[in-house]
Amino acid sequence: MGAVGAHGWLAGDAATGIVGAVVSGLAKGTWTILLAYQSVPLDKRTAAFLEQELGEAGAELARIPVDRRVQRARALRDAERRALTADTVAAPTEAENVIEPPAPTSGAHGTPVSDLRSLWGAHGPIVYFLGNGSRVKIGTTKNLPGRLSALCLPPESLLCAFHGGHDIERRFHSMFAEHRVPKSEWFDRTGALAEFIAAQTGDAPHDAGGASGDADAADDDARDVRQALPPLPPLPAGASKTALILAASSTLQPGAAPAAIAHLLAQHGHAVDTAYIRTVLSRAAAKDDEVGKGGGGYA
Repeated sequence: MGAVGAHGWLAGDAATGIVGAVVSGLAKGTWTILLAYQSVPLDKRTAAFLEQELGEAGAELARIPVDRRVQRARALRDAERRALTADTVAAPTEAENVIEPPAPTSGAHGTPVSDLRSLWGAHGPIVYFLGNGSRVKIGTTKNLPGRLSALCLPPESLLCAFHGGHDIERRFHSMFAEHRVPKSEWFDRTGALAEFIAAQTGDAPHDAGGASGDADAADDDARDVRQALPPLPPLPAGASKTALILAASSTLQPGAAPAAIAHLLAQHGHAVDTAYIRTVLSRAAAKDDEVGKGGGGYA
């Protein structure tokens, strides 16, 4: 009623608003009287029953938040009990099932590695002797498979190994300094170095043919080495790795694989990664393409 009267007042027609409010009030009053007249009164027993049902429903509604809190508390209690049981019962089983990594292969510094196959797993620092043609690389590593991969050498290249790090490496470098290729870790496999490796491997020295006085066998060995080791073009002292790669590439057949170039450079005492060789070759090829596209002169 108030809304009807207010609407008429705001619309500028107060009389219509008042009449509408009165009519609305009369209609609602009449409807209330009719409902009261038509309703069937409840007997006392039914009314009492309904009052009891309403009371129980209200009590149950009030208990819902309390029941929820009780259930949460019980769930937390059960979870804590299960955690305690797991700690006391399952812990020994888990400890028994723990698989520990193998202990790194190690030994006294300077002593030979008795089982070279153990170096294909976890191992401590070693000094390796890697054979490649007529030369030997003496270096140190904690990851022999990774070092062989970087040098593009097969596992059979490993001649012998010793426990130790840079101090043992420097000792061997000093011991065989007369056979060392300048500014590298590569050594010529001749003389005392060849005899030392033969003593470790149980094979005949690499240059035994020359030492035995068999001139023909020595010439054959030297000729085989020259065939396996193509000479690099003359390079200025301190040439960059890029110059070395391009020189080695020009020595081999056109389209030689980066691994073949790395192998040739390694034989000459230069350790270069195949990824870097691939980058240098791709840049050189791109530069040649640019020169070819830009040439032609004037018509």
